Parts: sequence; structure tokens; C-alpha cells
Amino acid sequence: MNPIIRKIEKVELVESNTNNKLMLEYANFQPLGDKNLPYNGTVSVFYKTPAGLINNTITFEYSKIEIGDKELKFPFNIPKRYDRR
Repeated sequence: MNPIIRKIEKVELVESNTNNKLMLEYANFQPLGDKNLPYNGTVSVFYKTPAGLINNTITFEYSKIEIGDKELKFPFNIPKRYDRR
């Protein structure tokens, strides 16, 4: 946690039986209304396979963040011909 801006900058989760790891890093906090939000971040996953250690990383950078008062909607319908197996 950054003591100056009082925001979490890094979260690290380790699975105890495999030592697989998920790491979240947040940076470039900027004010938006009454909140400070990260405009940059990285999600890293480290996991073991028979071939060795694998690392997958996603880096994100926001150029614009909006917080609205409208409810988000994600309309979705399951097709009638879908059969559950």
C-alpha cells in the first residue's frame, strides 16, 4: 500500500500447494471525482507445467475513465436451440 495516496499498488496471491502466483500491480493514480483511480496496471500469472514455469502478463493503460450514474446492462439471451449436456 502506498502510504502517501493510501492506495493498494500491488497484490500478490500464491497458491500454497503449487506455488502458482497471481500478481496485480496498479500505477499512475489520478483523481476522478472524489476518488483516485489507477490508469496503468499489470496482471501477471506464473504457473508450473511439465515443460517448466510459464508467465503470462497483461498490461493495461487507460486514457479516459468515466464514472456515470447509469446502470450498466449486458443483455444476453440463451438461444432456444441450446441443449444443456
